Amino acid sequence: MTTKALATAAPIVRKPIRTENAVLLGLLGLTFLAGFTSSKSLHIVAGAVFTGAVGYHIYKRRKAL
Repeated sequence: MTTKALATAAPIVRKPIRTENAVLLGLLGLTFLAGFTSSKSLHIVAGAVFTGAVGYHIYKRRKAL
């Protein structure tokens, strides 16, 4: 490619974070926070919900894997 072709190429546009990915990130943060603050029951519940959400995410995108 020449520099002229690079200059006229379409800019890279990032997609906004999807709700599902934001929920996964929030659950991961909650799990870590509960683990570091010694809240055992919250840590277990948040970890179980996070594991279920990751399982659903992987199941939904199984063809991409």
